[in-house]
Formats: sequence, C-alpha cells, structure tokens
Amino acid sequence: MKRHGKNNKGFSLVELIIVIGLIVTLVAVIAPQYVKYIKKTHDAVLAAAAEDVLSAVKTEYGVGNMTGIGDVTVKRGADGTLSVTLGEGLEYHSQTGESFYDVCGVDLSKTIESHLIYTIKVRSQYGAVFIYKPDEAEITMEIDS
Repeated sequence: MKRHGKNNKGFSLVELIIVIGLIVTLVAVIAPQYVKYIKKTHDAVLAAAAEDVLSAVKTEYGVGNMTGIGDVTVKRGADGTLSVTLGEGLEYHSQTGESFYDVCGVDLSKTIESHLIYTIKVRSQYGAVFIYKPDEAEITMEIDS
C-alpha cells in the first residue's frame, strides 16, 4: 500500500519570517554606517576641490595673474554642483585668456552633497595656515605673510 504523505519541498512561513527579520536587523545596523561613509566621501570631494583652488590661488598670485585682497569660496551651489566664487577685491587677469575656474582644475559640473563651506582668505601672496571651525562647519584657509 502506497502512502500519500505531505511533500515538504519549501520553507515554512515561520522560517521565512525569521530570515526576513534577520535581514531587516542587519540593514538597520549597517545603514547608518553607510550613510556616514557617503557623507565623508562627499566632504572629501569638496575638501579636495578647496585644496586645488588654494593651490591655484597661490600659483596665480605668484605669477601675478591674481591681485587684490578678498575671499575665495568653495561650496555646494544651489543646483548641487561645485561652486567657486571670487569675492570682491580679488581680480584675475590671465595672459592666456583662461578663466580662474579653468586654472583651478576643478570640475564645476560635479554634483556633491556636502554642506561644508571652504573660504580662502587672501591677504598676501606668501604662506598658508589652515584653521578649522567645527561649530560653524566652515574651514578657513588663510594666505598670510
């Protein structure tokens, strides 16, 4: 006599719920770390752009293409792309016809999420001091003699 028993070829509902619960727990633990990592990455992109701009300011002052006293600001623009702004008092005159943005080598079309603001305070053409103000989320790089 042949017995017709239950054919267990799958997972029970309880087993599936337990696995889903474990996956949700793992995601809940890992997601905040992933978000922090992404934020640090965006901040690093902005910091690298500010370093490039600082280098360009020092170089252009050295060769005489930039004159005056003022601030250069590197931040996220309203459309989410990098923004480099020459403040009042600074003038840039290239002998080759390039704009200051071309000289910086910064990709202004790159979209970033960082909300830090880097300000390069131009006071003279010699030296550089880095000052970090964490409570204002602003990093100021001053060029002083």
